[in-house]
Amino acid sequence: MARVADLTRHHWQGRWHPEGGYHSYDRCIPIVATTLEELRAHGPAGPAFWRFGRDHRQPIRKTSDKEYRLTVPGEDIGMYEYWLQKLKEPVRDAAVYQRMRDQLVAAMR
Repeated sequence: MARVADLTRHHWQGRWHPEGGYHSYDRCIPIVATTLEELRAHGPAGPAFWRFGRDHRQPIRKTSDKEYRLTVPGEDIGMYEYWLQKLKEPVRDAAVYQRMRDQLVAAMR
């Protein structure tokens, strides 16, 4: 994940304005990542998520100071509830899952 963070730094890292003494995050996006190992170890509500730019993992609800809402067709649920539902869904095709995992691991090298 550190490699992905380095490669995407220009998308999430704010810019320091020394004249005003603040960081600007205009045109930046927060990126939150995790691994299956972290989810297995801490669960979807535990400190398994890393927001790029921070030095520690956190529960998903703590990765943002804002409450983002995710609209799913026909529903209005929070991001946390959406991902909890997704994490509980069974993997339907183990071969597809393994192929995707292998591709992600290869891309990280």
